[in-house]
Amino acid sequence: MRFREEVFRLRGAIWTAFFVAVAVIASPTPDRVMLGIPFVLAGQCVRFWAAGTIGRYRGEKVSAHGLVTWGPYAWCRNPLYAGNFLIGLGWSVMASFYVVPAYAAAFFVVYFVGIVPLEEKYLSSTFGEEYSRYRTRVPSFLPRRPQTPFSRGPFSIDVLWKSERYSFLVTLFGTLILVLKMFL
Repeated sequence: MRFREEVFRLRGAIWTAFFVAVAVIASPTPDRVMLGIPFVLAGQCVRFWAAGTIGRYRGEKVSAHGLVTWGPYAWCRNPLYAGNFLIGLGWSVMASFYVVPAYAAAFFVVYFVGIVPLEEKYLSSTFGEEYSRYRTRVPSFLPRRPQTPFSRGPFSIDVLWKSERYSFLVTLFGTLILVLKMFL
């Protein structure tokens, strides 16, 4: 449990360290950049949608003020992480095709061995049967069109900007660094 809590707490630092490692070994080409950028853009759009939907900034400890089941959370239970996966996949493709399998393996360990089980345990103990029903209807990671009607919920630009500002800047500058590395 301690491992999962530390991974959760350090998830931003882990994400930044991943980028630094990718940037160091990157040898982007115009073709790979053109192939990777759509993944980065799609991932950031998913993150924007998810961040504006959750209702508040997520901190260093797992918490929730309510169970969010609308917006991207009606399609998959972990849309922020799905967005991260797409961004990292885009960066990996831009850096080198050899990075992609290593990235996928590292992503699996960090998110599906570390973070997701911790969050699911918390959500299950906090929301009980409501979370259990949600979990049976909505896949963890790979989006699926909602099968049953879900309630509509709020979307907040203020929450989005407060919670996503740092991640967006990391994504933007990280992508620019990889693009500029083509010319170095």
